[in-house]
Amino acid sequence: MSCSRGRSDRRSSSPVRITWSRRFRSPDLPHLESQVVAPLVAHGELVGILCIQSGEAGRFQVDDERVMQIVGRHLAASMATLRNRPPAAHPAADLRRVPWPSAGVTSTIKHYQSDDSIFVDDAYLIKGIAGRILWKLLRIYDSEQRVQFTNREIRLDESLQLPDIKDNLEARLILLRRRLADKSEVLRLVPEGRGRFRIDVRHPLVLVEHS
Repeated sequence: MSCSRGRSDRRSSSPVRITWSRRFRSPDLPHLESQVVAPLVAHGELVGILCIQSGEAGRFQVDDERVMQIVGRHLAASMATLRNRPPAAHPAADLRRVPWPSAGVTSTIKHYQSDDSIFVDDAYLIKGIAGRILWKLLRIYDSEQRVQFTNREIRLDESLQLPDIKDNLEARLILLRRRLADKSEVLRLVPEGRGRFRIDVRHPLVLVEHS
């Protein structure tokens, strides 16, 4: 399958035209039958290409392309920000832009099983599949004091009852990370290389589960 597609970056005064005339082949997928490709465009400049492939014909649908576009916009913006950011004198401080609460402060995290909604100190944070994923991470942290995770272990965890692979886990993790950055002073998800991330817990937690 060859792809030929154009798009304009709405933030740019001039359109950006991207054309693919060949397949992007993976050595782990010798029989490529379908793929979905999205350009990573920031400020009118192509900064990368996001491509997902399958050995199954007709594997990807319109919803998959929409998810790819969402992920592509977030990735392009993050890449542009990182490329333009001056070197930080203290990288650790950059990861924790919100001041740490004073010692002894405890936060209560509530999980409601009915819709997997999460509340942090009685303030609504998130719900649905992303809330279910976050609750599982917090339970592991609470029981094992483990902070590092992989996308693969989340995808293979049957207790999470995730939708099939068409439902993009990476997109959900990106959106969860941004939600935490915008709405929580207690929790952060921090990328640590391809397919790996860690959870930053800023002070002691009390986990409460409701039916």
